[in-house]
Amino acid sequence: MNKKRFAEALTKLNTYSLEGEGVNRLAYSNKEKNALKFLMDEFSKEGLEVYEYSAGNVIARRNGSNPDLNAVAVGSHIDTVYEVGGYDGTIGVIAGLEIIRFLNENDISTERAIEVIIFACEESARFGLSTIESKAMTGTLLMSDLEVLKDKNNVSFAAAIKKET
Repeated sequence: MNKKRFAEALTKLNTYSLEGEGVNRLAYSNKEKNALKFLMDEFSKEGLEVYEYSAGNVIARRNGSNPDLNAVAVGSHIDTVYEVGGYDGTIGVIAGLEIIRFLNENDISTERAIEVIIFACEESARFGLSTIESKAMTGTLLMSDLEVLKDKNNVSFAAAIKKET
């Protein structure tokens, strides 16, 4: 692992924050959108296929030599609660990026694909419900749970994921 590169990527990611103490990057905010673009660009530079899904989850995939095998998944989230430290969630995403960089720079191929997942809206700070997109990905979230969600500015969850905020 390249500790300096890891720290630089983490520091850069944490610049995408509203002012205030700590890091403030609410789900579906412009700060989070810009942070996602930064990360998607970094994964693309490493040759990964990067997909963004309609509700905001991002998956960066490094193919393996055996497409019949399930992928190995790593990752976390980058949205925050208010005034959080610089490691919550982001460590898992930056660790995934560093794994890919290490494998690439050492010309290491893997039999299984590796997917780095950035889950959207994992913190409850904006809508009062946590782990929304990981629940959606695993099929444990009901649409009726989402229909009632609004943030403190009365923006609905549906409007937020449509990038209207």
